[in-house]
Amino acid sequence: LSLKATVSGEVESGYKIGDISTGQNLVRISGPQSVIDRVVKAAVDVDVTGMTSDIVTNAEIKLYDAEDNVVDARNITQNIKTVDVRVAIGQLATVPVNFTVSGSPAAGYKETGEMEVSGNTVTITGRANVIKNVSSIEVPLDITDRTENLVAQIDLRQYLPDNVSLADTGDAYRTATVYIEQEVTRTLSIREERVRVTNLPEGYNASISGLDEMVSLEVSGLSRDV
Repeated sequence: LSLKATVSGEVESGYKIGDISTGQNLVRISGPQSVIDRVVKAAVDVDVTGMTSDIVTNAEIKLYDAEDNVVDARNITQNIKTVDVRVAIGQLATVPVNFTVSGSPAAGYKETGEMEVSGNTVTITGRANVIKNVSSIEVPLDITDRTENLVAQIDLRQYLPDNVSLADTGDAYRTATVYIEQEVTRTLSIREERVRVTNLPEGYNASISGLDEMVSLEVSGLSRDV
């Protein structure tokens, strides 16, 4: 029979059950056919109530029938009756997800400075001495030579530090949108009447010359600024 390991009870708040492994994964049983035919699985169970660190123990193997009732093993011979079990218990922490934009769009385009993300925090788990050193998850976004918005679906698992995992693998993905716009150009005019002299020293006069013709200034940038 394949040997399955389960846990019962609840770990301390702020912690999560990780991998469960056994020293052996098979158990061989023999006995009267009428008894052996009732056995559908072999399992060990570890009580994790209130635990905050990994558990390593030797647990008794129990045999179960199709209705999950324990089968009386007095007439059954087993090659092993106990097995070593290791239950990993990780600490939980919720940390920010920081998206950092690098690179420059194509000539004639600019990043607007606006970004939308589908979630900026995530809950991670791992050993306490590892988790305490994780203050954030850093995700780079490259917009080099782009001429349109960057819409990226990101798997956060790619950016987790070693020995750190997500508390919920269903929470792995984030969507980030970096907005990029084409620059617009505008011509501004400077006329003589728009020139002012300020901070003239006492006792002095000033006159403006050289503006007989209108001076033009061309500016370009994001439409909201221009």
